Amino acid sequence: MSTLVHTAAPVFGKIMAMTEPKRAVAYHFQNDPDTIADVVTAVRQYYDGPVDFAVDGMTWNITLDEIVTRVEVMNSQPFPPPSVTPRQRENEHKE
Repeated sequence: MSTLVHTAAPVFGKIMAMTEPKRAVAYHFQNDPDTIADVVTAVRQYYDGPVDFAVDGMTWNITLDEIVTRVEVMNSQPFPPPSVTPRQRENEHKE
């Protein structure tokens, strides 16, 4: 069973059980508090190996010895805050 363009969670679990990867990564699905439990349960019906249920900013550091999963700390302010002192405002106009 699969959707039109994505693999359903139980099918993903079956494929991972057959291929036995060092680390499986489930991605491109609705990963939020309302849905993640059902996705994990469906995958775990068939696959009990290592799996990451990806979120934005997830990164894998892969070496010959290990795979380390981490989630990046995103910059919530990609642009600098506006000038707050007269001197800062003066310097902005000189550039």
